[in-house]
Amino acid sequence: MIDHLRYTTWALIFIFAIVGGMSVDKHRRLSRVLRILAYTIIWIYMIVYSVIYGVVAFDRIQIMFVVLASLASLSISLYSEGYFRTLFGKASSLQTIIDSSLALLIMFYTAYNLLELTILWIAIEITGFLLIMIERGTVLWNIGMKYLIICATAGDTSLFTWIGVEAQKIGITNALLADFSTLQAYGVTAPHVITVLLVIGFLAKLAQIPLHIWLVDTYAEAPPVVTAIMSGLMSKMGVYGLLRIYNTVIVDKMLFMTILLIMGAVTIIYGSVMSAAQTNVKRMLAYSSMAHYGIMVILLSLMPVINYVKDLVIFYALYHGFVKTQLFLNTGTIAVLANTFDTRNLGYLSGVTPEIYNYIVIGVTALMGLPPTIGFMAKALVIITVLDLLKYSILESIILIVSVGIASIFSIVYSVKYLGCYIGYPTRRVPRPALEITSLQKIGEIIPAIAVIALPFTMLPLISFSSAINILLIIHILAPVSYTHLTLP
Repeated sequence: MIDHLRYTTWALIFIFAIVGGMSVDKHRRLSRVLRILAYTIIWIYMIVYSVIYGVVAFDRIQIMFVVLASLASLSISLYSEGYFRTLFGKASSLQTIIDSSLALLIMFYTAYNLLELTILWIAIEITGFLLIMIERGTVLWNIGMKYLIICATAGDTSLFTWIGVEAQKIGITNALLADFSTLQAYGVTAPHVITVLLVIGFLAKLAQIPLHIWLVDTYAEAPPVVTAIMSGLMSKMGVYGLLRIYNTVIVDKMLFMTILLIMGAVTIIYGSVMSAAQTNVKRMLAYSSMAHYGIMVILLSLMPVINYVKDLVIFYALYHGFVKTQLFLNTGTIAVLANTFDTRNLGYLSGVTPEIYNYIVIGVTALMGLPPTIGFMAKALVIITVLDLLKYSILESIILIVSVGIASIFSIVYSVKYLGCYIGYPTRRVPRPALEITSLQKIGEIIPAIAVIALPFTMLPLISFSSAINILLIIHILAPVSYTHLTLP
């Protein structure tokens, strides 16, 4: 069935995003209204669809990713306007590419079938290549090509293998046009080699070792706004793809679990250790992202044995998406204020921008996994999962315990180091900032900071945990909402 209402909504999203980006310098208020509409109209579509047809427009997987995509896109779009105007005096040409990419991401997470998913995946990879070079041009050509070759080639391999496996049993037309629930009902089986081909592209998107060589240079050298898109939103395409593959194709479960478990564990350890060793803020967050992707992958490997893990993976993806959106945007603020990403030359920023610092405390607290943030909920649920896994496999439990334990310890190290950019430098004199940050940049950082506090109340009831959820919510409520010993008056 062709959903004309959804295609109309997609058209409006893309038009509002493009026109809003193009008019950002000449008609600032109109531009902001259009871009806000672009990233919130999908919710209007869902309400109208449910009224007209009496059913929910999207499944639970899509709804959760739409929450992330719409809020993070709004945050990034507003921040980028202020960021580019501060650096270059105008924003329109760059803003158009940013907003068109964000619109494509929202469309990707609401795709109905494999045809739409594949087209949007390819389009996003191309725009990702452009985004990398958006600020420094062909200086980053080699980094952009490395990203495009590894992610696009591996991703296309998995997508076309997926289409081929489905088409072999149900025909090419049904394979391309059937919705995901229909594909699940067909019960297509994938043998050993096909299982590897199906997952390899999505693991490359998540920079799992040895498919990680594109990530650190890309995240470190691309503009902060672009890195926020890549870490906060584009990386989640890999998680989304693996969830869809597992739901629609009967893979070789033992091979699926083994590949994801080993690659995830190695990536967690490598990313955590390397992150703590960095002095460049962006490289530190890049390696940290690798470690978090590893946790998501290792959780995905448990889907054959623990039913609720699918919900936990999505919840963890939301946690990481919002936290890294905020922190990577904040690296743009650090660059504007201090003109450096070197932690050894920072430490005074709380004196320059105390209002941003107070929200950074929330982001860093979430990164460490402390209450009252979504990070505490996500990491507590991972620990509960580890304990549950003991009933099924001692070996996998040990691997998970060691990996998550290392990740948790080193997350405290690099989180404290990041916080040290604001309060760690022992000087009484606050240096004059290189440039001033705008109110739009502040709003862009505040939105995800609020989300990491508020989302547990709305997202956790969707996870099948019952009593454990109630206990965590009580802790969340009773935990201090503001860390008075860290925040500034």
